[in-house]
Amino acid sequence: MQQGQLLLSVIALFPFISWLALRFFKNFEGLYNFSYYLFPILFLINLFQASQYFKLELNQLIILEAVRGLSMSIYVDKLSLVFLYVLGFIWLLFSFYSTRYFQILSNKNSYFIKGYFLLIVSFLNFLILSENLFTILFF
Repeated sequence: MQQGQLLLSVIALFPFISWLALRFFKNFEGLYNFSYYLFPILFLINLFQASQYFKLELNQLIILEAVRGLSMSIYVDKLSLVFLYVLGFIWLLFSFYSTRYFQILSNKNSYFIKGYFLLIVSFLNFLILSENLFTILFF
């Protein structure tokens, strides 16, 4: 696996890994809040570092090749990097503003709503990085 493919897989899986970590930290309030703020910041930092690498070459990661010419793969180019930056910024805004909103509202379902939003972010991340229609239909 080349360095670009490793960076691409980390960027693709980072929101889903953060969702899994937040599910694990659900019973620890302080650790949950700390990691809830930390993950979008780490995603944007990782995306910024990876975008410096992706400017040199375009990268593709083939996940599964079902039939010759029909493969499930993710791909990054300049347009997908722009959309990933927008998605990361929305994730960052949501994480900072939703905590105060749920404190005012005293909503007991805040863990569920935050987890649902993280799943949406992870699937949007995969949709942005999808190379072909077969991969888009899978995600």
